[in-house]
Amino acid sequence: MSAHRRLFTAAALAASTVLTLTAFSGPAIAAGSPAQSSGADVALCGNSELESDIAPKMIGLHESAGSRWSGVVKLTNTSAQDCVMYGPADLRTDHTSGEFTRLTTGVLGDGIFSTDRAHGTVVPVGRSVYQPVTWLSSPPIAPNASCTTGNLLVMVRNGGVLTLPIPVKDGRFCPSGDIDSPQVLIGVPQRTQVDALAQLQNLGIK
Repeated sequence: MSAHRRLFTAAALAASTVLTLTAFSGPAIAAGSPAQSSGADVALCGNSELESDIAPKMIGLHESAGSRWSGVVKLTNTSAQDCVMYGPADLRTDHTSGEFTRLTTGVLGDGIFSTDRAHGTVVPVGRSVYQPVTWLSSPPIAPNASCTTGNLLVMVRNGGVLTLPIPVKDGRFCPSGDIDSPQVLIGVPQRTQVDALAQLQNLGIK
């Protein structure tokens, strides 16, 4: 089975290796994210083996001091209707052939990912939202064996209905502190790329 088809296979997601996930819940949405009164009556963003409502693209991925990798994920609604995304910060990678490994995921800054549809992020037709991501490719404290490697960074939203693969060739995701600390950090959706970059800059990440 090709890697493309494997991305949208429910069995592959179910078989994912489960690591510790930093869970965030609550109704709050970042002030810079696309606003709508409620996502309850908006269609869920989803995908199939052939197509997706959301087209992901990594912008400006680069390495800086301390083996830190940072970039912004652009998510564009390519469907024919507005759709909503919700759910906790959940990032995975194709560490093992045939399944995805869940990365220990943290949230940049004080953002909160909405875990209910009504307060999710509505993405209008043809519009985009932006989420900053950052990780270390070398562990400052934890052993090297605690790092997870892969060529994809996969965002999972909407209870697994939406899986978004983003190429990160030869990616290596390492704990930022001790062995149980986040391997990757992601910010809540923002309206513009500038807002997403500001989330990184506020933490001193360039």
